[in-house]
Amino acid sequence: MQQEKIISPPPKRIENPDANMEDAFSEFICGHGFTADQVRQAYEHLLDRSAPAETAPEVTAIHAEMQRLEQEHFPLSRIASIIGTFQRLEDAVPTYLHFVLRLPITDGEKAMLRSLVQGSTGRKDGELVMIIGGQSACTLEVRSSDDIGTVASEITDTLKQAIARAEPHQPITFSFTERFERG
Repeated sequence: MQQEKIISPPPKRIENPDANMEDAFSEFICGHGFTADQVRQAYEHLLDRSAPAETAPEVTAIHAEMQRLEQEHFPLSRIASIIGTFQRLEDAVPTYLHFVLRLPITDGEKAMLRSLVQGSTGRKDGELVMIIGGQSACTLEVRSSDDIGTVASEITDTLKQAIARAEPHQPITFSFTERFERG
């Protein structure tokens, strides 16, 4: 079974040499399936300027790419930003699942919410509606084609904002209308 893509490179930006190098580096990381931790290790080695005693081949490959970028005068602070973004996206699914677990909703609603980012039958496309105190608090479009980290992060952020705006102790419920592709 193929592992689902957690992180996708960010969308392309307006022509800017640094932005182009940042996009290319992000695509390099995603294309090889490197983790934020591996990128962080390579970055620490780059800043340390010493060759580590034992390094995983993945870290060595990332380090070489970082050295190439540095020779092209790519700002190292941008690499730190990229690491932060990838770490946030990698952490998004566990954060989302923990958030769902703590919501005061039924087990069925929790299972439905979990299925949006994980599921043995595949992820779903559709519309998620959060209802607080009988009123629609927010509506989200969920697309299975989006990477899991982005979906989890967006849903978590949106639901937290809706809960923060609501009156305390109001009942929370969810509905999901699945959209099926015609083909």
